[in-house]
Amino acid sequence: MQNLHEKDARRSQPLRGMRIIEISSYVATPLSGMTLAQLGADVIRIEPLDGAADRTRWPLAESGTSLYWSGLNKGKRAIEVDLSSEWGRWLVGDLIVSGGRRGGIVISNSERYPDLTFEALRARRPDVIDVLLTGRRNGGTAVDYTVQAATGFPLLTAADIAPPVDGVTGDVRNTEMVRCDVRYARRLGITGKLCIHPRQVPVAEEALRPTDDEVRWAASVVEAAQTDGVVVHEGQMVDKPVVDRAHRILRTARCGRQR
Repeated sequence: MQNLHEKDARRSQPLRGMRIIEISSYVATPLSGMTLAQLGADVIRIEPLDGAADRTRWPLAESGTSLYWSGLNKGKRAIEVDLSSEWGRWLVGDLIVSGGRRGGIVISNSERYPDLTFEALRARRPDVIDVLLTGRRNGGTAVDYTVQAATGFPLLTAADIAPPVDGVTGDVRNTEMVRCDVRYARRLGITGKLCIHPRQVPVAEEALRPTDDEVRWAASVVEAAQTDGVVVHEGQMVDKPVVDRAHRILRTARCGRQR
C-alpha cells in the first residue's frame, strides 16, 4: 500500500513520469518548462555549446551565475548539443521522439531548425506534441522590453510613476531576484517595477527607495537651482532634466517615509 506521503506527492506532481524536451531561451518557454517540472515532469533543456544567450544574463550572483537563468530553470536536467551540426539536431530529434508513451513532447520558442519543426518530427513520430511559443502572430520573436516599448504599456500606469517601468520578474518565490532586477533597472534610470505577486511589492519598494546619499544629492541640487543664471553643482552643470530628477528622488523618499 502507498503511504500518505507518496499519495500527496502524486497529487502534487500529476505529470510524474512524463518526459518533455525544452528548446528555448529567455522568459516564456523556460518558465513553462519550469512549471511542468514543478508538476513532476522530467524536463530536459537543450543548451547550445557554451550555453544559450540567457545563460549569463544579469543579475549575477557573487559566483558569476545568472540569477535570472537559475530562477527559470529549477528542477530541469540539461545537455549541451551543437545545434549547428546535422548530427546534433538529429540527436535532439531522437530525444524528442523517444521516451515511450510518456515521451514525444517538446516545447520551444523558435522554428529556426527545419529538422526540428513539427512537420519533421511528426514524420518520425506521428503522435508527437510540439508546443511553440512565439512573440508575434507571424512567428517572429519578441521579449518583454520590446513589446512594452511597441505597445506603450509603461505609459498606462495609473500610479503616478514616470515611465519607463521595469517588467515583471517571473519567479514569484525568488525575492532576491526581484531585488537584483530592480537595482539593475535603477542603474538604467528606470523608476518603477511591475509586480505579479504581493510578496514582490515590499521588496521592489525597498529596492526603489533612494539611498541617503541620493537624497542628500537631490536636496543640494534643488537648493542650488534656486539661484538665477547657469548653475554648477559639484563641477557639473545643472539643467532642467537634472533638477527634475532631483525632485523625483525627493518625492520618492517622502512617499517611502510616509509608509
